[in-house]
Amino acid sequence: MGGMVDPTKSKNKPTPSSSSSGMVKRLAAIPLLVLLAGLIFEPIKPPPPKICGTANGSPVTAARIKLNDGRHVAYQEYGVPKERAKNKIIYIHGFASCRYDALKVSQEVLEELSIYLVGFDRPGYGESDPYPKKTVKSIATDIEEMADNLQLGPKFYVIGYSMGGEAVWSVLKYIPHRLAGAALLGPVTNYWWSGFPANITEEAWNVQLPQDKRAVWVAHHFPGLLHWWNTQKYFPSSSVIAGDLRIFPPSDLQLLDKWVGPARAAYAGQILQQGKHESLNRDMIVGFGSWDFSPLDLKNPFPNNEGSVHLWHGTDDWMVPVHMSRYIAQVHPWITYHELSSTGHMFPLKEGMGDTISIVLVEYEIMGMLRVNLIFNLANTGQAAPFEHHTDFYNLQSAAPSFNKRYFQNFEKHTTIVLNKLHKDFCNFCHKGMVKPLCVLFLVVLAAWVYQRNQPPPPMLCGTQNGPPITAPRSKLKDGRYLAYKEWGVPKENAKHKIIYLHGFGSFRFGIPPFSQEVFEELGVYLLSYDRPGYGESDPNPKRDSKTIAMDVEELADNLNLGSKFYIIGASLGGAFTWSVVQHIPHRLAGVILLAPAVNFWWSGFPSNVTTQTWNRLIPQEKLANWVARYFPSLVYWWNTQIYFPRSGIISGDMRLYSPEDMQILPGLIAASADFVNVTYQQGVYESLHRDIKVWFSEWGFSPVDLPNPFPNNKGSVHLWHGAEDWMVPVFMSRYIAQKLPWIQYHELPTAGHLFVFANGMADHVLKTFFKEY
Repeated sequence: MGGMVDPTKSKNKPTPSSSSSGMVKRLAAIPLLVLLAGLIFEPIKPPPPKICGTANGSPVTAARIKLNDGRHVAYQEYGVPKERAKNKIIYIHGFASCRYDALKVSQEVLEELSIYLVGFDRPGYGESDPYPKKTVKSIATDIEEMADNLQLGPKFYVIGYSMGGEAVWSVLKYIPHRLAGAALLGPVTNYWWSGFPANITEEAWNVQLPQDKRAVWVAHHFPGLLHWWNTQKYFPSSSVIAGDLRIFPPSDLQLLDKWVGPARAAYAGQILQQGKHESLNRDMIVGFGSWDFSPLDLKNPFPNNEGSVHLWHGTDDWMVPVHMSRYIAQVHPWITYHELSSTGHMFPLKEGMGDTISIVLVEYEIMGMLRVNLIFNLANTGQAAPFEHHTDFYNLQSAAPSFNKRYFQNFEKHTTIVLNKLHKDFCNFCHKGMVKPLCVLFLVVLAAWVYQRNQPPPPMLCGTQNGPPITAPRSKLKDGRYLAYKEWGVPKENAKHKIIYLHGFGSFRFGIPPFSQEVFEELGVYLLSYDRPGYGESDPNPKRDSKTIAMDVEELADNLNLGSKFYIIGASLGGAFTWSVVQHIPHRLAGVILLAPAVNFWWSGFPSNVTTQTWNRLIPQEKLANWVARYFPSLVYWWNTQIYFPRSGIISGDMRLYSPEDMQILPGLIAASADFVNVTYQQGVYESLHRDIKVWFSEWGFSPVDLPNPFPNNKGSVHLWHGAEDWMVPVFMSRYIAQKLPWIQYHELPTAGHLFVFANGMADHVLKTFFKEY
């Protein structure tokens, strides 16, 4: 599987014939960096695999067959027994997957079409033995030998997804005589395949995130260093391996709960149990290595129409850009091409999609040359969308009873989120010569470029001509700014407890924990959430600091008539800013709840071992981003938009920040917030995210450990909740604050991560625990 960047035009094509003059010119510094870092500073030899069934490996639990060379292949069977199956399908899983990740086909369709489906662990994954000699051809011969061992007969179907889809090209090349049909789902493409026009490969290449370009380039040119590249900490490695959320378009975010949810978590630990090198790295080495053929060279495996080949790809696939698949389909008229609009890489996980793919493949003769793009539109809207390969449509119900509308699901329409990344690569300057005048010119140009890159664009203010419309109720402050807000719970006139909620980093007024209406009513709670400056529909505040946040809270409370006293709840960075509320307006508070509050490593009064322990738990790019924010705040915008060094892991969605419990919560949270992503940063990332970072690590003028008790007469309380397994905001400084300030009621959750309050029932538990005192 392989970002969310706008394609940047380039003149060079990353193909074997031009790599020495094109890509190498653009990336000429990388070989030297890779070689020096790999050979001098880091070991490049991968650890030996932990082979299943050996003393150091995991036990064998799966059904396995033995190949002629002695290797074992683990497999999992689905559908009807193969003895009575009319259609036998071998499924080839993708990158970082296994036999359990076979295409999800309903039992109804499996029975109706008499399908036997078998998924298997490709070499090095799951419980299949590694194969250090794996080649493009060996995956095809493995499949043929497995089919014979399982007695699938002379003909069978293959379906491959992502990296497994790329492997289907090998099957079509080396064992076409064994195929009844083939389907490729979002197949990975190799940018060094021959025969592709330069503009096609270049356009696909430039859709990738910068770190994916580098990882793929290393896999192709320096495969011996790939283990080092994917484990070193100096440069961003593969975003797919790192779990960078920028590679998922909105349609994929809706499906992530199926990919990282509880069902898959039950076997996820088995996928890479033999080691990452003989699974992930070996996949990349073969997939992006030198092939002895190109898909463009393939011949029709079914010249007499005795079978069919189907290629499915989403137009919004940011992991494997669609361009090269589209060109292959144009070159080979015998490929039935299904391009799915507004769809990303994860489309096979869509409800009912496995049924559709299976039906299209095995009942193709009944269908004729029907295109699924047309099916979706006719079945759901009665209209045929324009598509260059459309053929005649005929009565599906009478000709193919299996093609009922229940097999065709509507695709959600999402606005494409694209981060416009227009940049000039530094290496372009380095190869214009070393003449002194050019060096001077280079310095001038570089200074101008750095200055320009450091200037954030002006915010797109809500309600202005260039800004988004105002849809939320807003309150006007004395300085003329507006704060957008959202009211929850019981009407404030009837409320016993009035709460103001401070949202966290990268969130907005709708991003509150999942408090239930029942608990709101039971406790008599009115809750007011608002967009902090620059987020959602609240005006930016270029003068924002830790104190102004407290002043905004007080003025908003007065404007909305919340009374002389109110409660405050702050989560994550909103929790950090809650300390400012306690510092500056303690007389207005009835009580305080802090949920996994963020910390400033430069707060005074903390022992060095506590701050050091906290700091060292951060991933390297988070340390760099925080350091830049502290010492060079004017460079925060540039740092978090440049592509040469790792940026904030929180902004880039680095999955290493999430604990195992967080990973259970994350899919539902992503799905719930997917529709709001555009709204959160609609006025610009600088006055929201970047301004937050600058204030976060600025000089606050006080430290939480110096705060006096805001409730000396016990007329209120402060509760601090933190997860012991919080990998985003390590717990140590919160723990010390609670030790230093005995008036804080501290709740440390032993196995919880940063997202604990979004776990089922946890938000209600926090409220009930707090208000039982009142």
